[in-house]
Amino acid sequence: MDTKLIKGLEKVEKNDIAVICLPHAGGGASFFNSWSKYFKKPYVICPVQLPGREERIQEKPIESMLDVARQIADIIMTLENDFILFGHSMGTKMLFEVEKLLEKNGRMAKLAVVSACPPPDRLESEKIANLPDDRFIESLLDYDGIPQVLLENRQLLDMFLPMLKADFRLSEDYVCTDSTPIKCPIFAMGANQDYDALEPAIKAWEGYTKDTFTYKMFEGSHFYIKESEQAVLSQIKEYFDRVN
Repeated sequence: MDTKLIKGLEKVEKNDIAVICLPHAGGGASFFNSWSKYFKKPYVICPVQLPGREERIQEKPIESMLDVARQIADIIMTLENDFILFGHSMGTKMLFEVEKLLEKNGRMAKLAVVSACPPPDRLESEKIANLPDDRFIESLLDYDGIPQVLLENRQLLDMFLPMLKADFRLSEDYVCTDSTPIKCPIFAMGANQDYDALEPAIKAWEGYTKDTFTYKMFEGSHFYIKESEQAVLSQIKEYFDRVN
């Protein structure tokens, strides 16, 4: 099993539930490191590590949403355990494509948790991937999209810019060609100051599942799941327990 693209799968034992976490643009698997403090057995946190970041920094970023969705779905198809899908921002778009591929092959998540992202057939309101570097950085600052360690080191930031731009291009160029509702339940989450994914957009996910739908809005901005981590993860765990 490929534990390079999906980390933590080697820890999944019989009767465990794998929580496959799909990251935001520019995000790495370490974004989910703290989740293991909140989620104990039977849940095992298994974050996706895309090429071009952290220990995969030397690898070329993936340029097609469908390509990365196929790779993730292929790995999950080899997993015998039940699983939950979680996606934040760009990861939510990825999640939708992954789940559709899985369902076509006879598998289904126990739950899809979508976060900080409008429904998949809505185009990006503002595209920034092709902006000059300085304007691109300014746009990322508007929604706290740059880790503090990079802000404090412009040379390091410049090294990461190609990966960041590639991720935003991946997200911004994504076009959903099939918005047929998925079969698994959806729990949608957002924040009241995330102006690209306010409550009407989060609530609109109700039309993308054939099963039950629930949504929850939190205080905060695009990265509310870090700003209010304990409250958010407690809510997620409560919902996990409800569907299991």
